[in-house]
Amino acid sequence: MGYRGRDDWRDMSDYVVHFTKPPKRTRPVPDPPPPANPGRLSLKELVEHIRTDQARDTTGYTQMMSILYSGELTPGPAPLGAARKLSELGDSQRVVCFSEIPLDMLGRLVERRSRYGIGFRKDVLVGKGGTPLWYVDRESPQAAAVREIIQAKVGEGIDLDDPFWTLTPFIDHPGVYNSRPYRFEWEREWRVAAEVKFTPEEVAFLFIPEEHHEDARQFFADAHIEHSGPVYDCAYIDPAWSIEQIEKAVESVPPLPDPRPSAVPWWSIIQTGSAPSVPHMVAVEQLREESPDTLLGIQVIWVQLGAPEPVDLVSGEPEAAVLGHHLGVAGWAGVVAVGVVLLAVDLDHCSAAISEQH
Repeated sequence: MGYRGRDDWRDMSDYVVHFTKPPKRTRPVPDPPPPANPGRLSLKELVEHIRTDQARDTTGYTQMMSILYSGELTPGPAPLGAARKLSELGDSQRVVCFSEIPLDMLGRLVERRSRYGIGFRKDVLVGKGGTPLWYVDRESPQAAAVREIIQAKVGEGIDLDDPFWTLTPFIDHPGVYNSRPYRFEWEREWRVAAEVKFTPEEVAFLFIPEEHHEDARQFFADAHIEHSGPVYDCAYIDPAWSIEQIEKAVESVPPLPDPRPSAVPWWSIIQTGSAPSVPHMVAVEQLREESPDTLLGIQVIWVQLGAPEPVDLVSGEPEAAVLGHHLGVAGWAGVVAVGVVLLAVDLDHCSAAISEQH
């Protein structure tokens, strides 16, 4: 776990890490309203309870799971870098931050962020526009030169197409500001001045507390069979581990376990007879559109929607059933998202299994 194949280069790393950080809250998160039917939650009430629990999370877990589900890291809300105060530059100075601190020396960063993070190889991040931050001391002649260039370009009128502005997000001026030190060179920061989209295959490892490793692998094993979200079967690392433990975890990644019996295969079909009620249909559709990752952490919740009659998919008009049973619409809210499997006709003269017909 040294640098470029040199295990003895312990002060360097081939990896960069994005640690999640829960948002700061100035006031407590209020309780959700009580259920209309005591002892039983509607789908809308369940969503409100889940959102409340997520809002109260101070560990960084909720933020990381949301990132993993979306496969995207978004720039922070505030601009950073040498030109951060120029509002004319808009969002071009907002960045996604990473650290290249060696993996067994992350204690201070974990204290500032959380125990949850996502690791990438440096070459992967370079391919997405990433590069190390340039720390230019505030009182140095180099910093004075940068400020002079910025002032000259502002005086001429800011040209948003000037390539110089693509450099300024990667320049910081550590020093003393208003009698307070601003010194974060120890973070060895990397930045990307754009959204960072990634696939599970591009993730080198996840930082997760060791006590949650088994649950995390089970979570993704269930997600694999349910097709309810991306599956991360990479190495899981506790940021408090020694270098020996980290090396072992990276070199020998265990396979995902078997899915739990309660996991719902994506080809599952429920036979129903009753017509769906509009409120349930609306609730599921709204859930899918408004908050596709809102059910993180929930095991399996079934929302069963019956289909009253088959419909021609072209004309939208009712169609006579063909050769077999008219099956319903199986809908479920899985551990990550809402999924619906449609099967209008079971060709019962066919010897293939239902899943193969589907």
